[in-house]
Amino acid sequence: MDRAHLTVKEFFTRGVSAVYRVAIFIALLALLVTFFLPEQPMRRDQWAEPSGAESLTSTSGRPA
Repeated sequence: MDRAHLTVKEFFTRGVSAVYRVAIFIALLALLVTFFLPEQPMRRDQWAEPSGAESLTSTSGRPA
């Protein structure tokens, strides 16, 4: 029973290690991709509506 227990532990350890290696690779790839994304200017007006959005504001320009 001891040998089977050690074998299960070994394969579990290898599996978890593989998952973490893949996750680190994906995280680093995502970080690298963010450096190549174009910078978008932020809105200057707090109450400006995004283009194509329906109006959810009252006539004063503030949320109802």
